[in-house]
Amino acid sequence: MPPRQRHPGPADWFTPVGILLLAATIIGFVVVFYFFFMGTIFILPPGRYLVVMWVAPVAIVALVFFLIAALVLEKCGIPIFRRNRIHDESFDDVDR
Repeated sequence: MPPRQRHPGPADWFTPVGILLLAATIIGFVVVFYFFFMGTIFILPPGRYLVVMWVAPVAIVALVFFLIAALVLEKCGIPIFRRNRIHDESFDDVDR
């Protein structure tokens, strides 16, 4: 059976440091969302509210954090995004 070809995915857009930054941003988003939701749900009067009311502000803050952190790290010489992700030799073979 011939080895399967590995197809590039969204995780291949980032270097290992970029993947750590993305993971930290996602974990931070979940934690901040939880505390933001739990801190405001009991203040509001009873009723039905859209979840986007809590998700949107936290998602915007997480996006801004990721972009600023990526920009600062790139300026410091730490690559976050892969420059040659299309012609990367790691896509040639799964067994490497």
